[in-house]
Amino acid sequence: MGNTCGIWDNGFYTKGYLQNLPLTILIDNGSTSSILNYKIYRQLADVLKNAILEPSTYKLFDVNGNPLCSYGTLKQKLTLGTAD
Repeated sequence: MGNTCGIWDNGFYTKGYLQNLPLTILIDNGSTSSILNYKIYRQLADVLKNAILEPSTYKLFDVNGNPLCSYGTLKQKLTLGTAD
C-alpha cells in the first residue's frame, strides 16, 4: 500500500531525489517508461542547464491503452532512498 498527498492507493512509493530535488516516487514494475510531471521538469530546468528536453520518439499509453502526450525525453540522475 502507498500513500501520497494523503490518498491511499495500491502503489509502492519511495522517497528519492532527481538532481538533489526531493521527490516521492511511484515504483511501477509494469511500466516500460518513467514519466516526470512537467512542473517537476520546470523546477529542474530553472536550476540545471543540462535539463533539456529532446524530442521523443516513444509512443506512450496509459494502463487502459489510451495514448499519452509527451513533451520529450530527459536523461538525469535519479537516486532512490536517501541522498547520502
